[in-house]
Amino acid sequence: MKLFNLVEKQSNKCYYCKCEMSDVKGSLNRATVEHLIDKWSSPKHRKIEKSENLVAACFNCNNTRGYRDWE
Repeated sequence: MKLFNLVEKQSNKCYYCKCEMSDVKGSLNRATVEHLIDKWSSPKHRKIEKSENLVAACFNCNNTRGYRDWE
């Protein structure tokens, strides 16, 4: 699933903090693709690219999540 589709599906809101996302490079609110199950938690340390594992998150949330489980 492409980032545009994820953002549209979520009404342009970050999956975690619900902020309005942008497409401005360098912005903390810039939309990014986030893997709910990260590659380090998945079998053989591979990214799971299934649509149910992908959400749109702002740059800030995506890069501060670390190994925390947000479910």
